[in-house]
Amino acid sequence: MKKVILGIGVLAIMAGCATNNAKALKKKSTEFTFEVSTTPCFGTCPVYDLTIKESGLAVYNGKKFPETKGELFKNLPDQEMDSLRDILAGSNFFKMDSVYNDPSVTDLPSTTMTLTLGSGTSKTVMGRIGTPENFDAIKAFVERLRQRNFPQPTDKK
Repeated sequence: MKKVILGIGVLAIMAGCATNNAKALKKKSTEFTFEVSTTPCFGTCPVYDLTIKESGLAVYNGKKFPETKGELFKNLPDQEMDSLRDILAGSNFFKMDSVYNDPSVTDLPSTTMTLTLGSGTSKTVMGRIGTPENFDAIKAFVERLRQRNFPQPTDKK
């Protein structure tokens, strides 16, 4: 019985921490780093790393098949940062499983996201297949953010 009560207490504390993390993310004063990296597929899936700090500083490194290759730095607009904070806070990121994968599926790229708060709390989630809707929503947001802020260069003649 003591183990059951202890287990329930631990779960309650963990749920409270996740809720506090979500509330903290909505505050502009909360320090955080959000990192996203993608892996290749058998085709032309873009491979890149993107790191975003709470200040809006984004470091992008396009590696293979992205619209923009190489390392670029950009300060993201406040509106983008507010949207990022909102989607991360609403996603229950710290409650997600650490891995969504099926080893028998080999031709899908994976996306790994790491969210680290200034307090030292950190969570990494890798998704390849069977990802929840909240993971997919973050991934779609990041892809739109990437395309808007690191677009394909135009040919200069």
